Amino acid sequence: MSTLTFFKKKLNPTKIKILWISFIFMDKSLYKTTQIEILRHLAERGYNVHLLAMYENEKKMISSSYIQLLLIPLKNVAIVTNAIFITLLSMILPFYVLFLKPHFIFIEPQDATVFSVLPISFFPKYIRPIVVLDARTNLVIEKLGLRGYLKELIFKFSFRTAEKMFDGITTITNEMKNQICVQYKLDPKNVGVWASGVNFELFDPERFRDRGKKLKEKLGLKNKFVVLYHGSFSVGRGLTEAIESINLLKRKNPNVVLFLLGNGELSADMKSLVEKYRIEGNVIIHGPVDYECVPKYIAMCDIGIFVPQNLQMWKGQCPLKLLEYLAMEKVVIITNIQANLNVIGKHKCGIIISSAEPKRIAKAITYAYKNKEKLQEWGKIGRIIVEKRYTWEKAAENLEIYLNKLRRGIKITNYKKKA
Repeated sequence: MSTLTFFKKKLNPTKIKILWISFIFMDKSLYKTTQIEILRHLAERGYNVHLLAMYENEKKMISSSYIQLLLIPLKNVAIVTNAIFITLLSMILPFYVLFLKPHFIFIEPQDATVFSVLPISFFPKYIRPIVVLDARTNLVIEKLGLRGYLKELIFKFSFRTAEKMFDGITTITNEMKNQICVQYKLDPKNVGVWASGVNFELFDPERFRDRGKKLKEKLGLKNKFVVLYHGSFSVGRGLTEAIESINLLKRKNPNVVLFLLGNGELSADMKSLVEKYRIEGNVIIHGPVDYECVPKYIAMCDIGIFVPQNLQMWKGQCPLKLLEYLAMEKVVIITNIQANLNVIGKHKCGIIISSAEPKRIAKAITYAYKNKEKLQEWGKIGRIIVEKRYTWEKAAENLEIYLNKLRRGIKITNYKKKA
Protein backbone atom coordinates (compact mmCIF):
# COMPACT_ATOMS: atom_id res chain seq x y z
CA MET A 1 0.00 0.00 0.00
CA SER A 2 1.40 3.39 -0.92
CA THR A 3 2.06 5.94 1.80
CA LEU A 4 -0.30 8.49 0.23
CA THR A 5 -3.41 8.24 -1.87
CA PHE A 6 -3.95 11.52 -3.68
CA PHE A 7 -7.12 12.21 -5.66
CA LYS A 8 -6.61 15.34 -7.73
CA LYS A 9 -8.09 17.20 -10.64
CA LYS A 10 -6.71 19.96 -12.79
CA LEU A 11 -6.48 23.03 -10.54
CA ASN A 12 -7.73 26.43 -11.50
CA PRO A 13 -4.92 28.81 -10.48
CA THR A 14 -7.28 31.80 -10.49
CA LYS A 15 -9.18 30.43 -7.49
CA ILE A 16 -8.22 30.92 -3.87
CA LYS A 17 -6.91 27.64 -2.48
CA ILE A 18 -7.79 26.39 0.99
CA LEU A 19 -6.03 23.42 2.62
CA TRP A 20 -7.93 21.96 5.58
CA ILE A 21 -6.02 19.56 7.86
CA SER A 22 -8.06 17.31 10.13
CA PHE A 23 -7.34 14.32 12.36
CA ILE A 24 -10.33 12.32 11.11
CA PHE A 25 -10.84 9.00 9.34
CA MET A 26 -12.88 9.76 6.26
CA ASP A 27 -14.29 6.24 6.11
CA LYS A 28 -15.10 5.84 9.82
CA SER A 29 -15.24 9.09 11.82
CA LEU A 30 -18.63 10.33 12.96
CA TYR A 31 -17.28 13.87 13.16
CA LYS A 32 -16.62 14.68 9.51
CA THR A 33 -19.88 16.44 8.62
CA THR A 34 -18.59 19.91 9.42
CA GLN A 35 -15.42 19.58 7.36
CA ILE A 36 -17.28 18.11 4.37
CA GLU A 37 -20.11 20.62 4.39
CA ILE A 38 -18.14 23.82 4.96
CA LEU A 39 -15.65 22.86 2.24
CA ARG A 40 -18.47 21.97 -0.14
CA HIS A 41 -20.11 25.34 0.33
CA LEU A 42 -16.81 27.19 0.04
CA ALA A 43 -16.25 25.31 -3.23
CA GLU A 44 -19.67 26.45 -4.42
CA ARG A 45 -18.56 30.02 -3.67
CA GLY A 46 -15.58 29.60 -6.01
CA TYR A 47 -12.81 28.43 -3.66
CA ASN A 48 -10.46 25.58 -4.55
CA VAL A 49 -10.66 23.37 -1.47
CA HIS A 50 -8.44 20.53 -0.26
CA LEU A 51 -8.83 18.22 2.74
CA LEU A 52 -5.88 16.39 4.29
CA ALA A 53 -7.07 13.56 6.55
CA MET A 54 -6.85 9.76 6.95
CA TYR A 55 -8.62 6.55 6.02
CA GLU A 56 -8.41 3.06 7.51
CA ASN A 57 -10.15 0.73 5.05
CA GLU A 58 -9.27 1.24 1.37
CA LYS A 59 -12.55 -0.40 0.27
CA LYS A 60 -14.47 2.43 1.90
CA MET A 61 -12.64 5.28 0.23
CA ILE A 62 -14.53 8.50 -0.04
CA SER A 63 -14.41 10.44 -3.28
CA SER A 64 -15.65 13.93 -3.89
CA SER A 65 -16.37 16.04 -6.93
CA TYR A 66 -15.80 19.30 -5.05
CA ILE A 67 -13.00 18.53 -2.55
CA GLN A 68 -9.47 17.52 -3.49
CA LEU A 69 -8.59 14.74 -1.03
CA LEU A 70 -5.15 13.93 0.29
CA LEU A 71 -5.68 10.88 2.48
CA ILE A 72 -3.08 9.04 4.55
CA PRO A 73 -3.83 5.32 5.16
CA LEU A 74 -3.45 4.46 8.86
CA LYS A 75 -4.84 2.01 11.37
CA ASN A 76 -6.76 3.59 14.23
CA VAL A 77 -4.68 2.68 17.29
CA ALA A 78 -5.23 5.51 19.76
CA ILE A 79 -2.03 7.40 20.66
CA VAL A 80 0.09 5.44 18.15
CA THR A 81 -1.99 6.68 15.22
CA ASN A 82 -1.73 10.23 16.49
CA ALA A 83 2.07 10.06 16.68
CA ILE A 84 2.41 8.50 13.21
CA PHE A 85 0.01 10.99 11.62
CA ILE A 86 1.82 13.99 13.09
CA THR A 87 5.22 12.60 12.10
CA LEU A 88 4.17 11.91 8.50
CA LEU A 89 2.40 15.24 8.27
CA SER A 90 5.42 17.13 9.57
CA MET A 91 7.58 15.53 6.87
CA ILE A 92 5.27 15.95 3.89
CA LEU A 93 3.42 19.17 4.67
CA PRO A 94 6.20 21.68 3.86
CA PHE A 95 6.73 20.06 0.43
CA TYR A 96 3.02 19.75 -0.21
CA VAL A 97 2.47 23.41 0.64
CA LEU A 98 5.25 24.41 -1.77
CA PHE A 99 3.61 22.27 -4.47
CA LEU A 100 0.00 23.32 -3.84
CA LYS A 101 0.65 26.97 -2.91
CA PRO A 102 -2.52 27.34 -0.80
CA HIS A 103 -3.65 30.79 0.25
CA PHE A 104 -5.09 29.48 3.55
CA ILE A 105 -4.37 26.54 5.84
CA PHE A 106 -6.90 25.51 8.50
CA ILE A 107 -5.78 23.40 11.42
CA GLU A 108 -7.80 22.06 14.36
CA PRO A 109 -6.62 22.17 17.99
CA GLN A 110 -7.29 18.53 18.88
CA ASP A 111 -4.81 15.67 18.73
CA ALA A 112 -1.65 17.79 18.49
CA THR A 113 -1.85 18.22 14.71
CA VAL A 114 -0.87 21.85 15.28
CA PHE A 115 2.76 20.66 15.70
CA SER A 116 2.88 19.66 12.04
CA VAL A 117 2.05 23.19 10.88
CA LEU A 118 4.76 24.95 12.88
CA PRO A 119 7.41 24.68 10.12
CA ILE A 120 5.05 26.53 7.76
CA SER A 121 5.09 29.51 10.12
CA PHE A 122 8.79 30.01 9.30
CA PHE A 123 8.30 30.15 5.52
CA PRO A 124 9.31 33.43 3.88
CA LYS A 125 6.41 35.86 3.88
CA TYR A 126 5.98 35.85 0.11
CA ILE A 127 5.24 32.09 0.00
CA ARG A 128 3.76 31.60 3.47
CA PRO A 129 0.02 30.81 3.48
CA ILE A 130 -2.36 32.37 5.98
CA VAL A 131 -2.72 29.87 8.85
CA VAL A 132 -5.96 29.71 10.85
CA LEU A 133 -6.78 27.68 13.95
CA ASP A 134 -10.41 26.50 13.84
CA ALA A 135 -11.84 25.44 17.22
CA ARG A 136 -15.22 23.69 17.12
CA THR A 137 -15.04 22.24 20.63
CA ASN A 138 -14.71 23.95 23.97
CA LEU A 139 -11.59 25.66 25.23
CA VAL A 140 -11.68 23.71 28.51
CA ILE A 141 -12.04 19.94 28.25
CA GLU A 142 -13.37 17.95 31.19
CA LYS A 143 -10.49 16.13 32.88
CA LEU A 144 -11.35 12.47 32.33
CA GLY A 145 -8.21 10.83 33.67
CA LEU A 146 -4.75 11.09 32.11
CA ARG A 147 -6.10 11.07 28.57
CA GLY A 148 -8.41 14.00 29.27
CA TYR A 149 -5.60 15.92 30.96
CA LEU A 150 -3.31 15.43 27.96
CA LYS A 151 -6.04 16.56 25.59
CA GLU A 152 -6.55 19.71 27.60
CA LEU A 153 -2.81 20.48 27.53
CA ILE A 154 -2.73 19.99 23.74
CA PHE A 155 -5.78 22.20 23.32
CA LYS A 156 -4.26 25.04 25.32
CA PHE A 157 -0.91 24.67 23.56
CA SER A 158 -2.70 24.98 20.22
CA PHE A 159 -4.24 28.30 21.23
CA ARG A 160 -0.97 29.65 22.61
CA THR A 161 0.75 28.69 19.37
CA ALA A 162 -1.99 30.25 17.26
CA GLU A 163 -1.80 33.44 19.30
CA LYS A 164 1.94 33.82 18.67
CA MET A 165 2.55 32.24 15.27
CA PHE A 166 -0.67 31.90 13.25
CA ASP A 167 -2.76 34.51 11.47
CA GLY A 168 -6.28 33.85 12.67
CA ILE A 169 -8.67 31.97 14.92
CA THR A 170 -12.25 30.92 14.17
CA THR A 171 -14.79 29.27 16.40
CA ILE A 172 -18.36 28.01 16.50
CA THR A 173 -20.39 30.48 18.62
CA ASN A 174 -20.14 33.95 20.10
CA GLU A 175 -20.15 32.39 23.57
CA MET A 176 -17.06 30.36 22.77
CA LYS A 177 -15.43 33.35 21.14
CA ASN A 178 -15.91 35.32 24.35
CA GLN A 179 -14.25 32.53 26.35
CA ILE A 180 -11.26 32.54 24.03
CA CYS A 181 -10.92 36.30 24.10
CA VAL A 182 -11.01 36.42 27.90
CA GLN A 183 -8.50 33.59 28.21
CA TYR A 184 -6.03 35.05 25.70
CA LYS A 185 -6.88 38.76 25.96
CA LEU A 186 -7.98 39.07 22.33
CA ASP A 187 -10.29 41.67 20.86
CA PRO A 188 -13.63 39.86 20.26
CA LYS A 189 -14.36 41.71 17.02
CA ASN A 190 -11.25 40.17 15.48
CA VAL A 191 -12.02 36.49 16.09
CA GLY A 192 -14.16 34.85 13.42
CA VAL A 193 -17.36 32.94 14.12
CA TRP A 194 -19.17 30.50 11.87
CA ALA A 195 -21.78 28.18 13.34
CA SER A 196 -22.87 24.65 12.54
CA GLY A 197 -25.36 24.17 9.74
CA VAL A 198 -27.65 21.63 8.15
CA ASN A 199 -27.70 20.28 4.60
CA PHE A 200 -31.36 21.00 3.81
CA GLU A 201 -31.31 19.08 0.56
CA LEU A 202 -30.33 15.96 2.49
CA PHE A 203 -32.23 16.52 5.73
CA ASP A 204 -35.61 16.93 4.06
CA PRO A 205 -38.56 15.41 5.98
CA GLU A 206 -40.77 15.14 2.88
CA ARG A 207 -38.07 13.30 0.96
CA PHE A 208 -37.60 10.72 3.70
CA ARG A 209 -41.09 10.36 5.16
CA ASP A 210 -41.96 7.19 3.22
CA ARG A 211 -38.43 5.80 3.52
CA GLY A 212 -38.62 6.24 7.28
CA LYS A 213 -41.87 4.30 7.48
CA LYS A 214 -40.43 1.46 5.40
CA LEU A 215 -37.31 1.35 7.56
CA LYS A 216 -39.43 1.23 10.70
CA GLU A 217 -41.31 -1.75 9.33
CA LYS A 218 -38.09 -3.43 8.21
CA LEU A 219 -36.65 -3.10 11.72
CA GLY A 220 -39.80 -4.59 13.25
CA LEU A 221 -40.78 -1.32 14.95
CA LYS A 222 -43.99 -0.53 13.08
CA ASN A 223 -46.20 -0.17 16.16
CA LYS A 224 -43.48 1.06 18.49
CA PHE A 225 -42.87 4.56 19.84
CA VAL A 226 -39.24 5.13 18.84
CA VAL A 227 -36.94 7.53 20.70
CA LEU A 228 -33.78 8.11 18.65
CA TYR A 229 -30.26 9.22 19.55
CA HIS A 230 -27.63 9.41 16.83
CA GLY A 231 -23.99 10.30 17.22
CA SER A 232 -21.03 9.39 19.41
CA PHE A 233 -21.45 7.06 22.39
CA SER A 234 -19.28 9.09 24.76
CA VAL A 235 -19.28 10.33 28.34
CA GLY A 236 -21.48 13.28 29.25
CA ARG A 237 -24.29 12.71 26.73
CA GLY A 238 -26.81 11.10 29.08
CA LEU A 239 -26.80 7.77 27.22
CA THR A 240 -26.59 5.37 30.16
CA GLU A 241 -29.23 7.47 31.91
CA ALA A 242 -31.49 7.18 28.86
CA ILE A 243 -31.12 3.39 28.96
CA GLU A 244 -31.96 3.38 32.67
CA SER A 245 -35.07 5.46 31.92
CA ILE A 246 -36.29 2.73 29.56
CA ASN A 247 -35.90 0.23 32.38
CA LEU A 248 -38.24 2.43 34.43
CA LEU A 249 -40.76 2.55 31.58
CA LYS A 250 -40.70 -1.04 30.34
CA ARG A 251 -43.78 -2.13 32.30
CA LYS A 252 -46.00 0.93 31.93
CA ASN A 253 -44.95 1.69 28.35
CA PRO A 254 -43.72 -1.53 26.71
CA ASN A 255 -44.16 0.01 23.24
CA VAL A 256 -41.41 2.58 23.86
CA VAL A 257 -38.11 1.73 22.15
CA LEU A 258 -34.84 3.63 22.57
CA PHE A 259 -32.86 3.43 19.32
CA LEU A 260 -29.18 4.35 19.69
CA LEU A 261 -27.40 4.93 16.38
CA GLY A 262 -23.61 5.29 16.44
CA ASN A 263 -20.57 3.98 18.33
CA GLY A 264 -17.90 5.10 20.76
CA GLU A 265 -16.15 4.50 24.06
CA LEU A 266 -19.37 3.71 25.96
CA SER A 267 -20.58 1.00 23.56
CA ALA A 268 -19.58 -1.92 25.80
CA ASP A 269 -20.98 -0.30 28.96
CA MET A 270 -24.27 0.45 27.21
CA LYS A 271 -24.64 -3.13 26.00
CA SER A 272 -23.88 -4.45 29.47
CA LEU A 273 -26.53 -2.17 30.95
CA VAL A 274 -29.13 -3.40 28.47
CA GLU A 275 -28.30 -7.01 29.36
CA LYS A 276 -28.39 -6.24 33.07
CA TYR A 277 -31.93 -4.84 32.87
CA ARG A 278 -33.02 -7.42 30.27
CA ILE A 279 -34.45 -4.75 28.00
CA GLU A 280 -33.03 -5.97 24.68
CA GLY A 281 -36.48 -5.57 23.12
CA ASN A 282 -36.79 -1.95 24.28
CA VAL A 283 -33.25 -0.70 23.60
CA ILE A 284 -31.62 -1.18 20.21
CA ILE A 285 -27.93 -0.35 19.83
CA HIS A 286 -27.23 0.05 16.13
CA GLY A 287 -23.85 0.67 14.52
CA PRO A 288 -23.14 3.93 12.67
CA VAL A 289 -24.42 4.46 9.14
CA ASP A 290 -23.24 6.64 6.28
CA TYR A 291 -24.00 10.34 6.63
CA GLU A 292 -26.44 10.17 3.70
CA CYS A 293 -28.48 7.50 5.53
CA VAL A 294 -28.91 9.40 8.80
CA PRO A 295 -32.06 11.32 7.67
CA LYS A 296 -33.83 8.03 6.99
CA TYR A 297 -33.27 6.92 10.59
CA ILE A 298 -34.41 10.27 11.96
CA ALA A 299 -37.53 10.04 9.78
CA MET A 300 -38.15 6.59 11.27
CA CYS A 301 -38.34 7.83 14.86
CA ASP A 302 -41.21 9.47 16.73
CA ILE A 303 -39.00 11.77 18.79
CA GLY A 304 -35.31 12.60 19.16
CA ILE A 305 -33.29 12.80 22.35
CA PHE A 306 -30.22 14.89 23.17
CA VAL A 307 -29.66 15.15 26.93
CA PRO A 308 -26.01 16.03 27.65
CA GLN A 309 -25.04 16.76 31.22
CA ASN A 310 -24.26 20.32 32.27
CA LEU A 311 -20.51 20.02 31.74
CA GLN A 312 -17.94 22.62 30.74
CA MET A 313 -17.39 20.78 27.44
CA TRP A 314 -20.88 21.81 26.22
CA LYS A 315 -20.57 25.51 26.98
CA GLY A 316 -20.38 27.68 23.89
CA GLN A 317 -21.45 24.82 21.61
CA CYS A 318 -23.96 24.62 18.76
CA PRO A 319 -24.98 20.92 18.68
CA LEU A 320 -25.14 19.74 15.07
CA LYS A 321 -27.15 16.62 15.94
CA LEU A 322 -29.84 18.75 17.55
CA LEU A 323 -30.07 20.87 14.40
CA GLU A 324 -30.47 17.75 12.26
CA TYR A 325 -33.39 16.48 14.37
CA LEU A 326 -35.09 19.85 14.06
CA ALA A 327 -34.48 20.07 10.32
CA MET A 328 -36.32 16.75 10.01
CA GLU A 329 -39.26 18.26 11.94
CA LYS A 330 -38.74 16.06 14.98
CA VAL A 331 -39.49 17.17 18.53
CA VAL A 332 -36.43 16.60 20.75
CA ILE A 333 -36.08 15.81 24.44
CA ILE A 334 -33.27 18.09 25.65
CA THR A 335 -31.58 19.09 28.87
CA ASN A 336 -31.71 22.76 29.76
CA ILE A 337 -28.05 23.48 29.05
CA GLN A 338 -27.48 26.82 27.35
CA ALA A 339 -26.25 25.26 24.09
CA ASN A 340 -29.68 23.61 23.64
CA LEU A 341 -31.72 26.59 24.82
CA ASN A 342 -29.88 28.93 22.44
CA VAL A 343 -31.27 26.88 19.57
CA ILE A 344 -34.76 25.95 20.71
CA GLY A 345 -35.69 28.59 23.26
CA LYS A 346 -39.19 27.90 24.59
CA HIS A 347 -40.66 26.46 21.40
CA LYS A 348 -42.75 23.29 21.54
CA CYS A 349 -40.23 21.45 19.37
CA GLY A 350 -38.22 20.91 22.54
CA ILE A 351 -39.27 18.97 25.64
CA ILE A 352 -36.95 20.45 28.23
CA ILE A 353 -35.78 18.64 31.35
CA SER A 354 -33.62 20.04 34.14
CA SER A 355 -31.10 17.19 34.14
CA ALA A 356 -30.34 13.83 32.55
CA GLU A 357 -31.59 11.85 35.54
CA PRO A 358 -33.35 8.64 34.41
CA LYS A 359 -36.61 9.63 36.15
CA ARG A 360 -36.71 12.97 34.35
CA ILE A 361 -35.97 11.37 30.99
CA ALA A 362 -38.68 8.76 31.62
CA LYS A 363 -41.17 11.50 32.50
CA ALA A 364 -40.33 13.40 29.29
CA ILE A 365 -40.73 10.26 27.16
CA THR A 366 -44.09 9.57 28.83
CA TYR A 367 -45.22 13.14 28.10
CA ALA A 368 -44.19 12.76 24.44
CA TYR A 369 -45.98 9.40 24.21
CA LYS A 370 -49.20 10.84 25.60
CA ASN A 371 -49.00 13.68 23.07
CA LYS A 372 -47.81 11.61 20.12
CA GLU A 373 -50.64 12.88 17.92
CA LYS A 374 -49.35 16.44 18.37
CA LEU A 375 -45.65 15.77 17.74
CA GLN A 376 -45.79 16.25 13.98
CA GLU A 377 -47.29 19.71 14.36
CA TRP A 378 -44.90 20.68 17.15
CA GLY A 379 -41.93 19.56 15.06
CA LYS A 380 -42.62 21.93 12.17
CA ILE A 381 -41.33 24.95 14.08
CA GLY A 382 -37.96 23.21 14.47
CA ARG A 383 -37.26 23.27 10.75
CA ILE A 384 -38.26 26.93 10.57
CA ILE A 385 -35.77 27.76 13.36
CA VAL A 386 -32.93 25.96 11.59
CA GLU A 387 -33.75 27.42 8.16
CA LYS A 388 -33.56 30.95 9.55
CA ARG A 389 -30.35 30.62 11.53
CA TYR A 390 -28.37 27.45 10.82
CA THR A 391 -27.56 26.86 7.16
CA TRP A 392 -24.19 25.91 5.70
CA GLU A 393 -24.65 28.71 3.20
CA LYS A 394 -24.73 31.22 6.06
CA ALA A 395 -21.76 29.54 7.75
CA ALA A 396 -19.70 29.73 4.54
CA GLU A 397 -20.67 33.36 4.07
CA ASN A 398 -19.52 34.27 7.59
CA LEU A 399 -16.25 32.39 7.13
CA GLU A 400 -15.63 34.09 3.80
CA ILE A 401 -16.08 37.52 5.40
CA TYR A 402 -13.45 36.61 7.97
CA LEU A 403 -11.04 35.24 5.33
CA ASN A 404 -11.31 38.52 3.43
CA LYS A 405 -10.30 40.37 6.60
CA LEU A 406 -7.23 38.17 6.91
CA ARG A 407 -6.31 38.70 3.27
CA ARG A 408 -6.28 42.43 3.95
CA GLY A 409 -3.50 41.83 6.46
CA ILE A 410 -5.23 41.66 9.85
CA LYS A 411 -3.23 39.41 12.21
CA ILE A 412 -4.27 37.97 15.57
CA THR A 413 -0.95 39.14 17.01
CA ASN A 414 -2.47 42.61 16.65
CA TYR A 415 -5.72 41.61 18.33
CA LYS A 416 -4.51 41.95 21.89
CA LYS A 417 -6.18 44.71 23.81
CA LYS A 418 -3.88 47.44 24.93
CA ALA A 419 -3.30 47.54 28.65
